Amino acid sequence: MSDVVFMRGWADVEITRFYNPPTTALQPRDKMWQGMKTVAKLRREDNLSIPVNKDSLYKPIERIQRKFNPLVIPKFNPLVIPKSCTGSSSI
Repeated sequence: MSDVVFMRGWADVEITRFYNPPTTALQPRDKMWQGMKTVAKLRREDNLSIPVNKDSLYKPIERIQRKFNPLVIPKFNPLVIPKSCTGSSSI
């Protein structure tokens, strides 16, 4: 006979510390560190517009006109419909 047993347990895990070096340590004090420029900042500086992908633009939807057949309601035939469906039951 074999059973599956689940045991909840806790263990202490030591979290390692990550080293984040200062970015201005090796530069002279009068010079400030400047990170990478974003694409938006570069576009603003060079007066460039955002590139447009033609496949991503909204296009009008062209649908064919559908023709629906007229609604046909069969004639009422009391011989075909059972009495329980006609609503003639007394409550």
